[in-house]
Amino acid sequence: MKFAAAFMLAAVVTAPAFGAIQAAGTLSNKVVPGGYEYDLTLQNTGTTNIGSIWFAWIPGYDFLPSSPSAITAPTGWTHNVIPPSFSGDGYSIQWIASAPLANGQSLPGFSFTTTEPPSIVNGASPIFFGIYQTRQTFAYIGGLELDPGTAFLPTVVVPEPASMSLLWAAAATLLLRRRKSANLAAN
Repeated sequence: MKFAAAFMLAAVVTAPAFGAIQAAGTLSNKVVPGGYEYDLTLQNTGTTNIGSIWFAWIPGYDFLPSSPSAITAPTGWTHNVIPPSFSGDGYSIQWIASAPLANGQSLPGFSFTTTEPPSIVNGASPIFFGIYQTRQTFAYIGGLELDPGTAFLPTVVVPEPASMSLLWAAAATLLLRRRKSANLAAN
């Protein structure tokens, strides 16, 4: 009888957790006046809803070197910018849902603008000696820090070569126009 009770207790203690939160995302960027626009698409890869995410953050540390601006949120979500809380800290962005993202679903529309280039936002943060990736993100089932959450690094989406060719062609055209204007002004 003792063996059966011990076996039942072990089965309960080692049973897998149901309702696991898991998230993934993709992060793309483009050049805009005054800096770069970053667009995040969130994917709910777990078995629960996602009710909030915290970008450029791990508990206690924020990784964006400068304050983000022009922040947008998908319908049913709001956002907050978190400023540095101590000398040497950075910024981060919170997005909180009134309509959570269901399991198996994806949601675009999380975006912000910053002067930080892709080498900073998509790479190691200069905050805390580059130990953490700037794009480090946490997802929570409900509100921020109301459950253990899960950490994830959004996958960086690199512009396809055709887009890069168009970007270089546009830059070359602008450069030629400026040279032509400068030559006309000099004559």
